Amino acid sequence: MKPAATPGGLAADPIDRYWIGESHLVWCRDAASCGSIHWGQPTTRDVTDLTRALELADHPALAAGFEVFMDCRGIEQVDWTPFGELLEYLRGRLPAWSTRIRQHAVVVPAGPSGALLAGMVPLLGVTYSMRFFDDTEPALTWLAWNTRPDSVASAHEAAELARVARGVTPLVHRFRAWLEGALRRPTIEAASSALGLSPRSLQRELRAGGTSFTAEVQAVRVRVACALLAQTDEKVEVIAREVGCVSASQRSTIFRKVIGETPARYRVRSGRPAS
Repeated sequence: MKPAATPGGLAADPIDRYWIGESHLVWCRDAASCGSIHWGQPTTRDVTDLTRALELADHPALAAGFEVFMDCRGIEQVDWTPFGELLEYLRGRLPAWSTRIRQHAVVVPAGPSGALLAGMVPLLGVTYSMRFFDDTEPALTWLAWNTRPDSVASAHEAAELARVARGVTPLVHRFRAWLEGALRRPTIEAASSALGLSPRSLQRELRAGGTSFTAEVQAVRVRVACALLAQTDEKVEVIAREVGCVSASQRSTIFRKVIGETPARYRVRSGRPAS
């Protein structure tokens, strides 16, 4: 599967793609098999991103019906505020989804978090077939994916992607959050000052996390630009300036390197008219 740069990008073009957020991964192998993996302590912002990604269920390619595999074993704690917001979103979307989702397998963690999930979700009024499991293989068998090797392979691929994503250090997460508000003129000096480190220490921490200042700036610029391209009618040139791309050549080079296409092409594929 190929990565989507934003949750909206996944929803706009879900087939054979995935998107990774701070505490979840949402994926869609084909028109019949989709899934998600959840971990950590999801925040309100995480839930906002997750709901955007889950809009993939409305994509025309999935209209004939599909199954869902959800792995929640990595959830460490349920915060009532974001959890309640997610439940409200699901309550509003379930009537439409009930005509598309054929089966929904949920693997829950042991302990209070798993009991909460298993107890609360059915109260939303789910009308399609849903079952809870304590391990992956029984869930995949119940979905009958054992007869569809591609679907099983994608579930395992997603699990590995999530395992790697969970290895991102807290410092890298903090750095990415700072970058979103400083994309016009990000400097290593400003970033290190905001994070309470020396420039050399920040560069060392980024290397230890398997990344670099330049790579992170490019990735966050593209992620924020993709969201603006898909969700607003601002001209490409205006969006480019907002995320710190000073020239058309720089804009196209970064986009092609990260997501393999130009900003204009991405906007059209996201369902908005080209500028």
